[in-house]
Amino acid sequence: MRALTSALAQDLETAPPRPVSELHDAMTRHSVGLLAFALAHRGTSGTLPAVQDIDEQTRFYWLDDKNVRGHTTKRMVWISDMTAKQLSLYDRHVRDLEKMLPEMAPDIRAIRQQPGLPLFSMKQGKVEPISVKTAIGDVMGTQNLRKNSGRHWLRAQLVGQCSTETLHAFYGHGPLNSGSWDFASTLDPALYRADLARMLDPSLKAAGWAPRSANLRGATL
Repeated sequence: MRALTSALAQDLETAPPRPVSELHDAMTRHSVGLLAFALAHRGTSGTLPAVQDIDEQTRFYWLDDKNVRGHTTKRMVWISDMTAKQLSLYDRHVRDLEKMLPEMAPDIRAIRQQPGLPLFSMKQGKVEPISVKTAIGDVMGTQNLRKNSGRHWLRAQLVGQCSTETLHAFYGHGPLNSGSWDFASTLDPALYRADLARMLDPSLKAAGWAPRSANLRGATL
């Protein structure tokens, strides 16, 4: 784990001048990596949240990362302080790119205004959308890890520290659709959030994750 977080941080913080496309790729990898671990993402399909997708009051988000017999399943995750900060930094980063690159701004803006984290590359002066599966695979591939490595790592941190009900809800175990949050659920959202808040950021920090941003000031076009 430390090898991954160290490599991503070093890539992001390498001193400029560097091409803006490289800095953007590094910022994307770090942001996607932190999200994949913090949300226990399966990495095979589905969504990642953008800052505007999250409920402002509760910081809950309905995450889609599994398809069962043709049906999309969702689980309600909680966005920790560290994760929320990284999402804000990534949103600012994308908006700064729009200002820096007026010729690419319409394409970047079109992706940013869609639901989900705006994922794209800027190879050879072209803005190309990237899927969540590809983005997570790119991150994990830097250390030859499986796409769902963050999911399994986080479970090891939470088992025995969070309630069984919290684990089942966070990991989406149980019935399809609303699962732990259906009409018969007795799980208290406030207790669920408090259970996760106690463990998520300390676990991420211990593994080397931290909110980071790209220094675009010295970037070359």
